[in-house]
Amino acid sequence: QLGPAFGADARRPAGPVLQWVERLLKHTEGAGPSLATTSSSTSYTPAPSSSAVPAPTRRELARSALLALLSTNLDMVGVCLDKCYDADKAVATTYFQVLCEVYSTSSVTIEPHVLLSLIFYKLVDCQPEVREDALHVYHVLCMRAWGTAMPNALP
Repeated sequence: QLGPAFGADARRPAGPVLQWVERLLKHTEGAGPSLATTSSSTSYTPAPSSSAVPAPTRRELARSALLALLSTNLDMVGVCLDKCYDADKAVATTYFQVLCEVYSTSSVTIEPHVLLSLIFYKLVDCQPEVREDALHVYHVLCMRAWGTAMPNALP
């Protein structure tokens, strides 16, 4: 069992780690400085190469960091749940998808009525992958909370 990855200050909702993740998610790709720029006025631009490995996008980096953070700090699930309702779609979607992955692969406890409300909210999302994740976590919830497979009433 791993312990918390950060101290209490870094793990709070307005702490530096989650603020950094949120800034990455709210940043539109292609706008502003890239991840490769330095703090000085000069920036490093690698020469084009056919064998160059593309850098991860800011969203991928934020998702990976959030997944690692939540996987090692299961007590932060409440913060993650709240962010699933964020007004910024990129933030809400990423937090929801990370929450689905962590809930499906770990023994984190979430009150069934709280998770069910979130699932119903995400079932009408405009992105098909979010709807699929909602159905998947609904199935996991049914198995954990009630010991039954997903009813056939939902598509």
